[in-house]
Amino acid sequence: MTDVRQDRHGLPLPQRLSVRLALLLTLALLPLGIVSIIQTRELRSEINGRTSEALLGETLRAAAPEIGMIRTARGIAAALSVSDGVLGDPATCSALMTRVATQIPQAIVVGFVRADGVMDCSTAGRSFDFADQPAFQRSIAAQAPVFSVTRNSIVSDLSIVGISHPVFDAAGAYRGYIEISLPQIGLNAMPTPPLNRGGRDLPDAVFWTFDSAGSVLTSSSEPERVSSQVPRNRPLTAYAGPDARVFRAVSSGGDARTYAVVPLIADELYLMSSWRVADAPPLLRPGITQYLPPLVMWAVGLLVAGWASERLVNRHMRVLHRSIARFSQGDRSQPHIDMAGAPRELQEVGNAFVGMTESITRSEAALEDTIHQKEVLLREVHHRVKNNLQLIASIMNMQMRRAHTPEVKQVLKGLQDRIMSLATIHRGLYQTSGLADIHADELLGDIVRQIITLGSGPDRRFDLDLDIDDIRMTPDQAVPLSLLLTEAVTNAMKYTPASVGTTPRIVVHLKRQDGDTAVLSVLNPRTDQADRTKMAERLTAATGLGTQLLQAFAMQVGGTLTQEIGDATYKVMVRFAIETLDLAEDRGIPV
Repeated sequence: MTDVRQDRHGLPLPQRLSVRLALLLTLALLPLGIVSIIQTRELRSEINGRTSEALLGETLRAAAPEIGMIRTARGIAAALSVSDGVLGDPATCSALMTRVATQIPQAIVVGFVRADGVMDCSTAGRSFDFADQPAFQRSIAAQAPVFSVTRNSIVSDLSIVGISHPVFDAAGAYRGYIEISLPQIGLNAMPTPPLNRGGRDLPDAVFWTFDSAGSVLTSSSEPERVSSQVPRNRPLTAYAGPDARVFRAVSSGGDARTYAVVPLIADELYLMSSWRVADAPPLLRPGITQYLPPLVMWAVGLLVAGWASERLVNRHMRVLHRSIARFSQGDRSQPHIDMAGAPRELQEVGNAFVGMTESITRSEAALEDTIHQKEVLLREVHHRVKNNLQLIASIMNMQMRRAHTPEVKQVLKGLQDRIMSLATIHRGLYQTSGLADIHADELLGDIVRQIITLGSGPDRRFDLDLDIDDIRMTPDQAVPLSLLLTEAVTNAMKYTPASVGTTPRIVVHLKRQDGDTAVLSVLNPRTDQADRTKMAERLTAATGLGTQLLQAFAMQVGGTLTQEIGDATYKVMVRFAIETLDLAEDRGIPV
């Protein structure tokens, strides 16, 4: 049985109460859920904004010493580029560089590189040739402040960040550039404030600066680690821009991380930080948390609806259903329905059912008494009719004894046989198991056996081949069928020739065919040619009383009569439709 039906508009409608309550609660909570989702989204947007500001602030706070160092170095380089001592003799220039270097203790080298690539003025105490260095070529080509990164430079084995500033003479001619070399891990070398957020240390945070060309200048960790922390599949130049921002991406090492980018010098220098994203439970990940409150509210509503429907309705309805099912299956014991704790409406339904069962039980008992009385009266009627018919047969027997001519005795004998057949039918109706429905095997079998017994004698016996299906029939059809069978069997016995040394066989069959159709056939042997000729002439004339009675009874049964004479047999066959039992009085007997 399906659990979904359609309403009058053709829409599917579930039948279970709990499902309907769940749907109704879902509809009722839908506006609240929409409001909750909107508010959650706004709250998350605000939280994300504050988180972004906090990350940006944390990034700037952690990188403040590095930013100060770079800005200080750039300012010193700009100041030295206009100093008169730079273009003087190398000794005076080197002394100037040494004094200035005390302001940048992290600097590896502070010096002046001439336009030919030679640095003989520096804090290193010796000269260097930068002619073949990419940083020199870049500075010469730009003739403007330049940031550069050099690994394994000629002034140090460390990776350095070079801050270059061009130097022009009084005539405006380009003479070279001031070079300040800082270690690339300068952020790690400088004292930085503790990194924490929400009271938790963040040891996995990494900071680095990069220029407009996408080159990493300085970092808070080794260059190898920085290369594994940058965003995957996108160059750093893609993140250069005038505005600070926070975003999430996958690092080159395959970890999900949060990044913050802050422009330090517009279009020149940028600071980026990388923060490890801790794995969160699925329900707390972004995109799900905004739906968590309405989902929880909806789930709680469904649980409450299911508990309420089970506690208040379903369990009591199951009790009612079991009681109704037992009653519908014929159990007439007074049901005890425990409706304790049920709502008043269900208690009223239970009380109404108990009252209905009591009323139906009393009505059925009264009806059974009435039916029993009618059965007793009907049986008594059949019994009296049988007795009266037997009395008439006895009177006719007395009259036959006083008859003087054989013709009169033969007529009275035929009438007596038919009256006894009627008496036999009423006897069968009286003794059969049903009165509104007749069992054909009980009634017809009894009638045939009694006719054979009455028609047999010491010198005339018959073998009976009786095969009758258990067909239930109405009395209106059983009585004429019984009379037809009586007349046919009587005729079969009458016209069966007596042969010395043999016992004639009477065959009586009643078989169901094609569901609602039955065929009654009576067959007796015929071996005498004269008898076959005489019977053929009789069938052609069709004027005998027996033939007329057979045809009349066949019409009452609603069938078709057929008489056939074979080489050795005479057969009477009637095909008729079995009337349904609902045409008779229904006594509740299953068909």
